Amino acid sequence: MLLHPSGKRVLSVREYARLQGFPDEWQFSGGCQAQYTQIGNAVPFEIGAAVGKVLAALIAAPTAVDATRLGRVACEDRQLIDRFNARPRTVLNPQRMRSDQTLGAARAWMGNLGGSTRDPIEVEILPHT
Repeated sequence: MLLHPSGKRVLSVREYARLQGFPDEWQFSGGCQAQYTQIGNAVPFEIGAAVGKVLAALIAAPTAVDATRLGRVACEDRQLIDRFNARPRTVLNPQRMRSDQTLGAARAWMGNLGGSTRDPIEVEILPHT
């Protein structure tokens, strides 16, 4: 809750709505707490308009494509690539393992897949241009 700057009270729902940029004729439904929640969860109009303008400009802007990087997986950070390649492979509840309840059976099944590590991806280290 926000406190009134000069009074010893919380802001009213209407004052809170004005701070967020809602016009006075807007109505909020529910009880007092629900109204505070609706206003507090809202994105102020001015922020939404600013974000919309930036997104529209990005969509309308011509894109420059570096032809030398087309079809290549590239990264500037060797440590990031090494960390990615060292991550274990994730298998999320595969269909055939749903009936197996033992950890040993799961490990055996993963072993048949080639282990729990992923094959490293081939990545070129390219300098930032």
